Amino acid sequence: MKRGFLNSSKAYPKGKAVANGKDDKKKAENDSDAPAYFNVAEQSKEIGGLKRGSVSVEGYESIAPQTQINAADRNDYGALDWIMSTQPSRGVEDKLADHPDNWTECFITGGAKRKILETPGFPEPLPRPTQPDCFRVVDLPGKGRGVVATKDIKWGDLVLAERALVIHPAGFPSLGTAVPAHFTDTQRQQALMMDVEKIMDILVKRMSEENQKAFKDLWNCHTEDGSGPLFGISRTNGFGIEDFYEPVRPGLPERANRYSGVFNILSRLNHSCQPNVEIHWDSPTFAMTLRASRDIKAGDELCVTYISDLLSPTASRQRDLRSYGFQCTCGRCSNASISDARSEEFREINKPKAMMVEGGSLKSLREQHVDPMIRAIELLEQEGLTSILEYGTMLSRMSQASASILGDKRSEQKYKKMYETFRLVTRSARNAMIKKLEEEDRKHYEMMQEMTRTMSMAGSRNASGNDRGQVVGFS
Repeated sequence: MKRGFLNSSKAYPKGKAVANGKDDKKKAENDSDAPAYFNVAEQSKEIGGLKRGSVSVEGYESIAPQTQINAADRNDYGALDWIMSTQPSRGVEDKLADHPDNWTECFITGGAKRKILETPGFPEPLPRPTQPDCFRVVDLPGKGRGVVATKDIKWGDLVLAERALVIHPAGFPSLGTAVPAHFTDTQRQQALMMDVEKIMDILVKRMSEENQKAFKDLWNCHTEDGSGPLFGISRTNGFGIEDFYEPVRPGLPERANRYSGVFNILSRLNHSCQPNVEIHWDSPTFAMTLRASRDIKAGDELCVTYISDLLSPTASRQRDLRSYGFQCTCGRCSNASISDARSEEFREINKPKAMMVEGGSLKSLREQHVDPMIRAIELLEQEGLTSILEYGTMLSRMSQASASILGDKRSEQKYKKMYETFRLVTRSARNAMIKKLEEEDRKHYEMMQEMTRTMSMAGSRNASGNDRGQVVGFS
C-alpha cells in the first residue's frame, strides 16, 4: 500500500467546517478564484522541494476553529460537516491502560462518522499476531528508527494490528478564514498549511499523553517547506485509509477524497522497493493490519513500500521517493540495470497476447502460455515483488493452467496454495477498496476459467499435430 498522500485541497465541497461539532462561520474571500487543489506531495518530489521554505503571508490571520463538546453518540451532523471525533469512543477520564487496543482522534465528516458507526461489528477487538513479540523498533544506521523481526515469520503471518493515533483527510479542507485577494497561489497554499496546523494542534491535544508523545516522536522530513511541525509529521508518516471515502469532487483527483492515518509503530516502517510486509485497513476493528508478504528471517528489517508502481524503472521510483527525503538503497535500486531488465522482461510477458487455440498442440500451448507464466513468477520472486497484484494473477493463472493444460494435480495444488496465501496477505482485510478488488478478482477468475477451458479443449484436439489455430481471446 502507498503512503497516505497529504495533498491540500483549497476549494472543498459546500459542507461546514466543524470542529467538535460547532461551525466556523468565517468565509474565505475570493473562493471562486482560489485554486481547487494544491498538490504538495508532487511539489515535494521536485529537486529541492523539501527545502522550499515558507513564504510571507503578511495580512493573513490563521484562526483556530471554534469548538464545543458534544455527546460521543451524536450522529445527526450534515454529511459534509467537518467534526472531530474519538473512535472507538471512550470515557473522558479513561486511560490507555483501560483500552489496550487504543483509540483514534479523527477529523472527519459527519457522513464518514455514520459509515464508521454503521460498519458491521464495529468496534471489534484487535486480532492477535500469529506469533507474539515477533518484532521490535530499533535504531538503524543511516535510517533512523525501523522495525526488525525478532523471530522467523512465515508468509501470510499476521505481524500486527494497530489503531491510528490520528486520522484526517488526505486533502484538507479550508477552515474558511479570509484570504487576502492579492495573495499568490504560493501564499494561499502557505495560508492553508497554517490552517491545517491549527487543526492538527487540536487533534494532538485531544490525545492521551502517551499518544501525544508517540506522535511527536515520529520523524518529520517536512521541516523546511512551510509545513508546520505537526502537519509535517503527518505528511511524513501517513498511510492511506482504504474506506470511508468522501464524494468525488469535480476537478480534484480521486485520492483527494480519502483519509490518511498516522500510527505509533506502523509509521516507523521504512520503505523498500522489495517490501516483505503488506498493510491494509480493516474497518470492523478500525485498525491497520500488517502481514508478511514472504518468509522473513529473524533480524531482517520489516519494510513496506511508499510508492504505488513497483514495476516502474528505478529512476522513476527514486523520483517518487524524493518527497520523503531519502534515496532508496534496496537490492533493486542498488542493482538498477539488472532490476530494470527483469521488470521490463516481466512487462513484456504480461502484455495481452492473442491465444491461438483451435487445433493447437499441447507443446505449443505450453510454450506459448505456461512457460512464460513460470518465467514471470520467477522474475517477480527474484525482484522481491510477491505482494503486487501481478504476482497473484500469475499464481492464479498457473493453478488453472496446471489443471486444464498440463493435467498436473500436484502443480495445480502448489500454485493454488500459494495463491490462497497471497490472498490472505492482500485480501483478508475488510474495507471498501478490497470489496471493489474482490469483484474485479471474481470477474477475472471467471474470464480465466473460460479461457483455460478453451485451451484445454484445444489441447485434446492435437492428434493432427497442426499448430495453426484461431484467435479466440487474450491472456
